[in-house]
Amino acid sequence: MQQIGGIYIKVNNYYTNISSEEQSLPLYIVTIGESLPEDLVRRPAGIPDYQILYCLSGEGEVTVKNSRYTLSKGQALILPPFAPHEYTQQGDTPWHTLWITYNGRAATECFNFGSEIRDLSSFNFTDSFRSLMTKKELNEKNFRRNTSSALYELLLCCDECSIYGGTPQTQKNEDGIFQVIRYISENYTKTIELRQLSDISGLSEGHLCRVFKEYTHMRPIEYVTHIRIENAKLLLLTFPDAPISSISKNIGFNDPAYFAKIFKDKYGMSPSEFRNKRNLL
Repeated sequence: MQQIGGIYIKVNNYYTNISSEEQSLPLYIVTIGESLPEDLVRRPAGIPDYQILYCLSGEGEVTVKNSRYTLSKGQALILPPFAPHEYTQQGDTPWHTLWITYNGRAATECFNFGSEIRDLSSFNFTDSFRSLMTKKELNEKNFRRNTSSALYELLLCCDECSIYGGTPQTQKNEDGIFQVIRYISENYTKTIELRQLSDISGLSEGHLCRVFKEYTHMRPIEYVTHIRIENAKLLLLTFPDAPISSISKNIGFNDPAYFAKIFKDKYGMSPSEFRNKRNLL
């Protein structure tokens, strides 16, 4: 879910509804839940929040980018925002999972996990999770404010647990890509150049393009255009009377004609046709 001007948009079957007051917390739970059995989940563009997927029993097959793993009892998959991933049950035993998505400035400043699997068997993740769920059920209204410190303690425990897979260079690549994705999501309305993204990531322009495409299946500037067009779709429907030129400018395209061309190339219709078609549904 992404927020634009107080409006929330669906991203890969993932829904959130976080108030601006809750988003001001340094750390907050976005969603929390339990699945038995866990269904097939496929998110080629990831989600805009951090995610912990913990295996309570059974086993799951997890694919992150081009790497495939088995998630077993006591292990957790931890994903940063916008990390492409999919997972499904492995074998005949029902796969029982617990999951938390979270965000806040402390999520990056204090932890900033990459895509990784950690062994959480050294502490009782289940009890910590149940405590959070109980607070949610007892006090839904103030749930996020009342669980911020408990979430911090849980993440601190996760950070101290051992990690499976990944190399220092892989971690450096993922950290750099995450910083670029975060910058684009927050600044897509401005002019963005590859040189800027290279500086932000700490990777050379050529290396950034290679690993970014491996990670997202798009080059960095293609991803900028993708984010702009996705937000344009929402604005076209949210503000049906707004001029196309105004929407074009608001998403970072100074030339409305170029915006219309890019939009039509991607969706096979002009922005006005898209707006009119959707309004008739």
